[in-house]
Amino acid sequence: MRARRTASTLLIALVLAAGCSSSSGSDAADDGATDPGADAADTTTTTEPTIEVDVYEGDDDGFYEVPDPLPEGPHGTLIRYQRVPDADPEGASAYRIMYLSESVLDEPIAVTGIATVPTAEAPAEGRTMMTTAHGTTGIADECAPSKKGGANEGTLVRRAFADTAVVASTDYEGLGTPGRHPYLVGESEGRSVIDALLAARELPDAETGTRFGIAGYSQGGHGALWAAEVSAEWAPDLELVGTF
Repeated sequence: MRARRTASTLLIALVLAAGCSSSSGSDAADDGATDPGADAADTTTTTEPTIEVDVYEGDDDGFYEVPDPLPEGPHGTLIRYQRVPDADPEGASAYRIMYLSESVLDEPIAVTGIATVPTAEAPAEGRTMMTTAHGTTGIADECAPSKKGGANEGTLVRRAFADTAVVASTDYEGLGTPGRHPYLVGESEGRSVIDALLAARELPDAETGTRFGIAGYSQGGHGALWAAEVSAEWAPDLELVGTF
């Protein structure tokens, strides 16, 4: 099983590298590709927050207390973040994140997760991005991966892309935050997965481009497919290059 997951991680790396590389010579002329550095000013972004982001420095349990009232803003808006040095993979800084999303009833909700940002200087075209969907962990708040810690599929992806990509890993709706977790409800999973990525773009030094991949395993495979399904509507300014 570990070998299979490692192979999957390597495949993701290859596809992202291919998807994010610019063509040159006659191939570029044939497919209309352009030099990503030419429009670096337009593609490299640390998204400006639409609300005042809370840089949280309290105890871990307090991080998951949702503001009341919930801040107003578009889905994918970062509400708060907390540095988590113990979760730093080599070459990146880890953060717990809380962000706005929408429930299956189209109501604004808060969702949590974890994200990593490379410490190296971002390339001119902006960092690539990955967003991950985790496998079944349970339905209680304590089952939220960002809360309970430990290794999972998202951990593998964050380690693999630590020094090259911004990686976001959602806890899903209702895990870590109020409300019931709608297990295997695809639209809920998909929204949580994409919104985690949008929120991670607001983190310090994110400097992201527009291309991203989605990865998931077990329940996360279902979530990854749904994230791909909703991505064009939910993140129209971003380009999905692969789902794994």
